[in-house]
Amino acid sequence: QPMLQITQSGGRRIKMNDGCISKDGMTMGCYAHGIFDEKTVREKLISWFFIRKNIQQPPLITGESLTESINRLSIILERSLNMKYIVDILGF
Repeated sequence: QPMLQITQSGGRRIKMNDGCISKDGMTMGCYAHGIFDEKTVREKLISWFFIRKNIQQPPLITGESLTESINRLSIILERSLNMKYIVDILGF
């Protein structure tokens, strides 16, 4: 299934699916450049991770910069993934 539906591009209204989500909903990807520039997207994605891991989410931090949000998201991902396994697969 598509990961997202793009409804606007370059000021024009469009309807285009992008990316893909695995059947179990645990793997997703897309080509949408700048997807994390939108604060609402960052907040919803972070909330989604907490829900999927059945962990109580602390209050969202308002006024957080894009860099701070991405750093916080990377920490969540690193804690949720088996990084040793990923590094081994990559051969590092």
